[in-house]
Amino acid sequence: MAKIGRNASPALKIFLATLFLFLGQATAQEDKQTALQSIASENPLIQADILLSQGKASEAVDSYRAVMQAGQGFSPIAHFNFARALMLSGKPEEAMKEYREAIVKSNGVFPEAYFNLGNALAATSHEEEAIGAYEFAISQKPNQVYPKAYNNLANLLLKKGHVEEAIKNYEIAIGQESQSNPQSYYNLAQAMARAGQIKDAIRNYERAIKMRGGNFVEAYFNLALLYEKQGDIAAATKAFERYLALSPNAADAGLVRERIKWLVEKDK
Repeated sequence: MAKIGRNASPALKIFLATLFLFLGQATAQEDKQTALQSIASENPLIQADILLSQGKASEAVDSYRAVMQAGQGFSPIAHFNFARALMLSGKPEEAMKEYREAIVKSNGVFPEAYFNLGNALAATSHEEEAIGAYEFAISQKPNQVYPKAYNNLANLLLKKGHVEEAIKNYEIAIGQESQSNPQSYYNLAQAMARAGQIKDAIRNYERAIKMRGGNFVEAYFNLALLYEKQGDIAAATKAFERYLALSPNAADAGLVRERIKWLVEKDK
């Protein structure tokens, strides 16, 4: 790796160090560390971003605060990253303020900030506002492609009892995902079961289980309940048994074993 001269200007040091990092020239671990130190020593805001990228959220929060107290201006992305650090540090209320600052400074167009604001609002039980934030996030994405936002929106809609709307949004999320996600099919199955769409719910639970390679404890339990509701005792018993095989020490394991005995007796 090329050396960064002692007499180089601060701006040049930052530029060269960043170039070495992101063009892959800092190949050895010590070279990468040297580059990071060169960047951080010249720009406290970049230091905060680096701490955040390293998973040191609390330290990043302290660094972002220090930059703010020093009177340095914050760009929209700086507010956004500060908010992320606050969320990871368990400070959602403060994070919401920073996400809103990022949105305002972006003239109201920052879909990722709206999405993360929705997450913060949901985490603090501001569900109606969170729904609005997710809807704004979706509306600002090209062609409204934002599967994570559709999924989180559907979660809130289902929680508030808007089952049909939740199903619609889960289906949109699944249609937009670049890779099939078993959790998405599980969520859709949950909503369909609530809507009384039992056959479709079973189909999506089974799909989620298959995608997890047969290792999806919660899906087996809910699948067993639906099979039992349909009167398919053999399938319900099999699903309950698979649930116990995967989670033999579950808190409800004793009750499930008793349920299996009752189903077997009923099916005689």
